[in-house]
Amino acid sequence: MKLITIFQDNGPKIIVEDNDDSDLQDYLKEISRLLEFSNISILHTSSSSIVIRPSKISSIHVEEIQDEQNTVNKDEELKPDTVVVHKEEIDIITDGD
Repeated sequence: MKLITIFQDNGPKIIVEDNDDSDLQDYLKEISRLLEFSNISILHTSSSSIVIRPSKISSIHVEEIQDEQNTVNKDEELKPDTVVVHKEEIDIITDGD
């Protein structure tokens, strides 16, 4: 499991979990491609999707987490300017027409 921390210019940092089990170096190459875009990008992970503006991101930190217990508890010292995205189960109902 990966723990992704996105640091924004003059904004809160965003922390996202991803249950991806790929090699960390390959994963970083894929994440870094987001920063090549000049407008809006969408980061899809197993737990969420985030719309980001790459020009406002100063850095992205990715670390491999071995323990899948609540990783937010590991970061108890999070500051108020931190956004943590949790995995939630959502049912989507659509009209069959």
